[in-house]
Amino acid sequence: MNPPLQKIAGAALIFISIAGISKVFHDFFTYKTLPSEEKLIHLWKKDLLTLKEHKKIPKFWNQIRNIEMIPGDNTSRIWLEKIKPPISTNKNGKVNLEILVLSWKDEDDGSFGAIIQYDAIDIKTHNLIWELGRTYHFSAKKEKAEPPTAKNHLRTQIQ
Repeated sequence: MNPPLQKIAGAALIFISIAGISKVFHDFFTYKTLPSEEKLIHLWKKDLLTLKEHKKIPKFWNQIRNIEMIPGDNTSRIWLEKIKPPISTNKNGKVNLEILVLSWKDEDDGSFGAIIQYDAIDIKTHNLIWELGRTYHFSAKKEKAEPPTAKNHLRTQIQ
């Protein structure tokens, strides 16, 4: 390869590397600033794709006629006012899907997120034919201010 082409190829490789790193940082910081309901829909769509890729979605998935969204608490009620489930319906489907959405927060480490519980009901028989629960983490666990001491550790185990 002649020297000018090597310089162009090297510059292109550097540019592509910088663009890739920039994309990762952009996605990370954009996600961190999203409101909770947008984090939920982002993680939910990603999770459904993963479930489909691993063949964990049931065969009747394209036979869902109705979806009933059930908020389990006030926070999830607010989320559900702002988002729609990322699941298609079929007007001729044979299954109703109930989706319970709950918010959760770990008081110890400050992490929070959502729990989604799917219940698929056969329309004809009214039988529960499938269920699945999924947990989504919106934030990473925060480091505690001080590490546990031997005294604190003993007290926790004894109580």
